[in-house]
Amino acid sequence: MDIALCCFDFINKRIQYAGANRVLYKISNSELTEYSPTKSAIGGFTSENFEYKNNTIDYITEDIFYLFTDGYADQFGGETGKKLMTKNFKKLLLSVAHKPLLEQKQEIKKTFESWKGDYEQIDDVLVIGVRV
Repeated sequence: MDIALCCFDFINKRIQYAGANRVLYKISNSELTEYSPTKSAIGGFTSENFEYKNNTIDYITEDIFYLFTDGYADQFGGETGKKLMTKNFKKLLLSVAHKPLLEQKQEIKKTFESWKGDYEQIDDVLVIGVRV
């Protein structure tokens, strides 16, 4: 299983992030920062005492963090039936990050449905945005 886990410390304006194959994005002042996960899943062939990297990330008010599954970027669609790709997903997040979260949700969903078109959805899709 792949997972990203965050613990928010609102008093000290920092978060703890650990990822098992799932990256974390932070957008601050229109700049996207990517926090890399540990390249190992949970369970399966991973030993029980395996340690995942814990990241401490400071933030300022109005920063936004995104956690997500790989299903969004991996979806086939568009005019050529290819994957949406991470690069395009990042561009989308940067283009909506300044908007209220409800508007972001609507635009992210609309973009996904438009991209997917008549193609079958191939994976689970989850995008979580948290503005601090």
